[in-house]
Amino acid sequence: MKKIIKLSIATALLVATNSHALSNSEDLGMITVSSATKSELSIKDISSNVEVISSIELEEKHVKTVGEALNRISGISVISNGGLGQQDSLFIRGISSKRILILIDGIRYNEPTGLSGAPLAQLLVDDVEKIEVVKGAQSGIWGADASGGIVNIITKKAREGIHGSILTETGSFNTKNM
Repeated sequence: MKKIIKLSIATALLVATNSHALSNSEDLGMITVSSATKSELSIKDISSNVEVISSIELEEKHVKTVGEALNRISGISVISNGGLGQQDSLFIRGISSKRILILIDGIRYNEPTGLSGAPLAQLLVDDVEKIEVVKGAQSGIWGADASGGIVNIITKKAREGIHGSILTETGSFNTKNM
């Protein structure tokens, strides 16, 4: 009799966790992307190769800069020439950052002269809501700057009232990050 009760409890837990997982997977269909077509579309309806990094993923992976977040996506490499604040070079599928359009809330962030890409090293992820990456040519929609792809950084919306946050980190060899 005890085996039947244990088996029924285990089955109930399995069904409950399975239905909870299904309800969470439905939220993935609600992801909208605006950089692929210049209009808000569900990620399911876009035929371009799109990757979306949410703010939850950025917090879970302890990412500090946009370049560091982009470096975690397959087909993208970010080469840093020094520490934080130094110049980064972005490559999507081998195409240099001169041919990759960087947008922040839909506004072009690329260097106006076009000699190099956007300065990604200065962009921290503290106020980033999500990062959309469209791999491949998008020059038909966005112009010649987007012949290698698009990186659209969407920031968090402003909240009412006064808000603040403090983050400190300490490590070995007397290292600190504030």
